[in-house]
Amino acid sequence: MTIARYLVLAVVAVVLTACGASTGTSSSPAATGSSSSLSSSPTFSATPMSCPEFDVTAAHLLTYVHYVSLDVGTDNDPSSYVDEMRQAVAELIANAPSCAAKAGSALTALSAANDALAGAYQPGAGAAQVAADKAALAAYVSVAKAAWTAMGKDPSPWDTELKYSV
Repeated sequence: MTIARYLVLAVVAVVLTACGASTGTSSSPAATGSSSSLSSSPTFSATPMSCPEFDVTAAHLLTYVHYVSLDVGTDNDPSSYVDEMRQAVAELIANAPSCAAKAGSALTALSAANDALAGAYQPGAGAAQVAADKAALAAYVSVAKAAWTAMGKDPSPWDTELKYSV
């Protein structure tokens, strides 16, 4: 009876392993051979949130911007952080009427700044590219600071100097 039990467990393990190995494929730019530009604009759905969750979502944006700044001058692809920024802003826009009613246009501008950052940022270590990436991040910070002010938040966290690897 114990041999049959082990055999059943082995068959289940093989089936689960096979299912896990066949699900999905990598869609990263490196795997697909596509450009490493961040300019594709995925669609994000927003979920209803409480005002404290709204504040936390807003705070995450600053963290993501710092993560992107650490990738400047490297071949690292920060598209996952930019996607997180886009998702966060979509959620902020959707929930602004109940948590930051006066911030609608500033958040819409921040969404446009996300798209501008995604279009401008290119991984790479060339001096011109590094300067362009830093300029794109500086422009984003400026718009984000205005959005913070419109949300009634203290914009001083956006004064924190971005750190770059170069």
